[in-house]
Parts: sequence; structure tokens; C-alpha cells
Amino acid sequence: MIRLTADDLTLTDSQALKIRYHLLEFIPATRCTIHRGPGPVIEVPDHDPAELAPGVLDRIEQIADCSFKVESAPAGRREVE
Repeated sequence: MIRLTADDLTLTDSQALKIRYHLLEFIPATRCTIHRGPGPVIEVPDHDPAELAPGVLDRIEQIADCSFKVESAPAGRREVE
């Protein structure tokens, strides 16, 4: 599972929708979960962080106007809604 986290930030609805679009379109993923924050958590199940191309991460960080920490969440971890 790809897990993106950031501190001291709350994503707007518009930012969350744009980020969701980029992840679903360019990984490509069938679903992703975004907890807008504060301290946003974005999870993309069934994909490995290696599948997140640098250009896609750059675009997501531009949309959010922050840097995200990329992690690999354990397979059994429950998703945040």
C-alpha cells in the first residue's frame, strides 16, 4: 500500500479531488482514500511505493503546496476514510 503523509496541513476539497484524480489516472489505481487532515493521509491500496512515479508525486505536492512523506503501509492496515 502506498501511504503519503504530511504535517501541519489540511487539504481543501478541491485539492483532494485533484490528488485523487492524479493517483487513479497515473498509477493507475482503482481506489484511493484521502483523509484531508489536519495532517493529511493518502492511501492507495494494492500498489507499491515504487509505482508512484516522481512526476506524479511532484504534481501531487504542487497541488497540495507541501511535501509528502512516502511510506509503504502494512498490507493488513485498515484504510482511513
